[in-house]
Amino acid sequence: MVVRLTAEISGLKKNLTDSQKLVADFGGKVKEQASGLFDFGKEAVKYGSIVTAALGAAGAAGIKYNADMQTAQMGFETLLGSAEQAKAMIAALKQYADTTPFEFPGVQESAKSLLAMGISAEQVIPDIQAVGNAVAAVGGGAEALKGVSMALGQINTSGKLNAQDMMQLTSRGIAAWDILANKMGISTEELRKQSEQGKIMASQVLPLLIQGMGEKYAGATDKLGKSFTGMTSTLKDFISSTLGEL
Repeated sequence: MVVRLTAEISGLKKNLTDSQKLVADFGGKVKEQASGLFDFGKEAVKYGSIVTAALGAAGAAGIKYNADMQTAQMGFETLLGSAEQAKAMIAALKQYADTTPFEFPGVQESAKSLLAMGISAEQVIPDIQAVGNAVAAVGGGAEALKGVSMALGQINTSGKLNAQDMMQLTSRGIAAWDILANKMGISTEELRKQSEQGKIMASQVLPLLIQGMGEKYAGATDKLGKSFTGMTSTLKDFISSTLGEL
């Protein structure tokens, strides 16, 4: 009788222990699933915030692009005196920017500088291509393009060619004296001498200088465009344009 009771008590304890293990295992699994759901919730919130921020940034970029295009339209209308001419100019500049390492904002500023110095609308694109080749040859970007265009504008408004204005080009690595001397058919020394004597009218030689820059550095824009920097710039223009059209 005592042996049987002892056996029954032992069996009952075993069953209780097994039940406790089952309950503990079940509780552990519930806790694990709950933790997983909690982690999922945190990740969902985190990535949701990232997506929201990305969409917000894309929207802001698109709005800025459209605002910049409207500003460009108004600026060229003032310079050209016609909404249609302004639209055509922007389209041509945008096409140039889309196929070169120079981004549109810098290109349009360069175009405005050229127009302000009296360059005809028809000559703006060829001149920007020439200036762009010179800038690309010395490894410059949009800021350099804008700077060189402004330097050319200052040369034009100075009336007579002088060393100070030419230095703005030579300091950027552009061999302005040699280029212009070659186009004029004289030595660089003679060109400098005539410049010091005030014998060279800037408006007469500026077209030669721009043309010579395009000839000396021909193809440099295409080479820079195939570099990592150039491709990155082209991609940025494409993305900005695409976001603006959404």
